[in-house]
Amino acid sequence: MNPQAVQTPDISSVILRSWMRTGSPERIAVAFSGGADSTALLDALNSLKERTGFYICALHINHGLRVESDDDEECCRIFCESRSIPFSAEKLDLRGRTEEEARELRYAALDRLASANRCGCVAAAHHRGDQAELVIMRLMQGSLTGMAGMRERSPLPNAAEDRWLWRPLLGVDHDDLCAYLKVKDIPWLEDKSNLDTTYLRNYIRHDILPLLAARQDKLSEHLSAVAGRIRQAREDLRSLADGFLLEHAVTAGPCPRIEAEAFFGLSSTLRAAVVRRFLEKTGLSTALPETSLNRILDLEKGRTIDLGTALIRRSGQYLHLISKDTVSGFDLSQISISPYTGDVGDGKRCQAIPGDLVDGLTVRKRLDGDRIIPFGMKKHRKLQDYLTDRKIDSPFRDHIPLLCRGDEILWVIGVGPSESCRISDPQDAVILRYTGQLPWE
Repeated sequence: MNPQAVQTPDISSVILRSWMRTGSPERIAVAFSGGADSTALLDALNSLKERTGFYICALHINHGLRVESDDDEECCRIFCESRSIPFSAEKLDLRGRTEEEARELRYAALDRLASANRCGCVAAAHHRGDQAELVIMRLMQGSLTGMAGMRERSPLPNAAEDRWLWRPLLGVDHDDLCAYLKVKDIPWLEDKSNLDTTYLRNYIRHDILPLLAARQDKLSEHLSAVAGRIRQAREDLRSLADGFLLEHAVTAGPCPRIEAEAFFGLSSTLRAAVVRRFLEKTGLSTALPETSLNRILDLEKGRTIDLGTALIRRSGQYLHLISKDTVSGFDLSQISISPYTGDVGDGKRCQAIPGDLVDGLTVRKRLDGDRIIPFGMKKHRKLQDYLTDRKIDSPFRDHIPLLCRGDEILWVIGVGPSESCRISDPQDAVILRYTGQLPWE
């Protein structure tokens, strides 16, 4: 067949429209394995350079799992050199790794190489067939979230910087990419490991999808459309979750929390979306195991769930997110001192104290064994019991500033003063005002 008689699939136009939709990145690193899909993507992007003015480079990850791996890398290098495309490669040792572990290592290597080339965007050649495979895989694993499939633009997983992953070919079939290369007489590499059906994705590609496709025309197109509808439903849920959190949660500061009564009044589906969005807004991973998520959705009062880097604890009023490594910092600059005018203060943000106590004041968080003589009482009480009596949720307690003089607690800021703050001589008194943030604010 005469290649000139065959119309070249309009891959470049598809990519160009996607490029404009996703913010028109100026420096693009292309994940380039040498296979048909990534070769078509790299060649099409290269053909668009003069028209768009963007910079491209090629990144190759040598998995080191086959005897041909080094030869494949060299072929990719020669391909790029023949087209004056900057080329970078990194070799990994993926022996004994699970599919998920190997994926994470590949993305980490792409992140390193993209950073070295000053590229904030990594282009990947995932196509409609890959999307269909992912939908089936996630369905088999029982992951509704995963069935939303891949997005055209998404954060690069575990990137050290603000880098994102661009997938301009999600609406294109693998056969179209191969046809594009054949018409342009561009060779590509075949990775024999893609035929190994011990890998779940290969099993779905070679054994499951062909059986389904035999009974359903345009199967990949339909499955990709299903993924799109699920993604849209997720975006709608995300918007509802954002609105809920804006009204019923605190996501910044030392004590992130959700109002429990409002939260448990939601449907389980919306509760799940709220939890994931809450974790995202507070800087934690949204990749929660379903078991942990389900436990949060039905968490009983007084119970705690360990998420690894943080805890979720339900008190009477809130679901608290408690970071294991957050340290609250207090200093005296958050307290102003003014002359006493007769107002002893509310014990929350304003408190009068005898003037002879001013020297040697410090502000700190609570310590084991802390005790206080509450205002109006004669005997010491454990600080923990004092805070319990005043219905201060336990997650707040490590973030309450304590005004002290030596070992003595004078004022539990935001809660109340000690008996030592009683004014006996109005001529020798001052008023203190706390200007910092209280944990429940």
